[in-house]
Amino acid sequence: MSSCSRRDMAARAPGDPNEECATCLPKLATVPSRPRALPPLAAPPAMPIFTLTASAELEGASSVSPAAAATTFLWRVRFACASCREEAATPSVFTASADDATELPNGRGVSHLVQKCKACGEAWSVDAAPVAGAALTPDAPAAVLATFEARGCVPVAWVPGDGWLVRGASEAASWPADFAAGDFCDYDDGAEAPVEVRKLAGVFARK
Repeated sequence: MSSCSRRDMAARAPGDPNEECATCLPKLATVPSRPRALPPLAAPPAMPIFTLTASAELEGASSVSPAAAATTFLWRVRFACASCREEAATPSVFTASADDATELPNGRGVSHLVQKCKACGEAWSVDAAPVAGAALTPDAPAAVLATFEARGCVPVAWVPGDGWLVRGASEAASWPADFAAGDFCDYDDGAEAPVEVRKLAGVFARK
């Protein structure tokens, strides 16, 4: 039996005895609309970072290290283009000093090295982060000298060059060293022993 009142029944349309009145219609709960959850923004791709680990054979030397401050030491690195894979014939020479930084082509900041691939014209940029106080010693003849954040290129070879300091076993023995021509050798008068640094080389590894 219908639960409609006479007033409700009078509101029904004539000829439609099965039609429910407004009172009998089920009440639909009003569900508040919820904002659709957006997917999280994808993080920008990480730029490739490479570590440079140097090693050498030391005889009579207590340490081998860059002579200049970490930010003014000259880095000589040959790069390969990440787009066309062409390797540069000569190393790029740059420092990690903010004073020597170059503006990026898009105007969005600066980098320690900004160049273009000579083969395909792709733009490169590199930032160096030297390890302060890095040195090779008899107990640790290999050490990480710096990390390089490379965009558009890949470091393939490091050239030691000049700007190094070799220390002997005696306290007063030290010499500036240039490894561009090869190994270093001298004589430590205080220790009465020869000093040699051989096969200084570096290897890049992607972090």
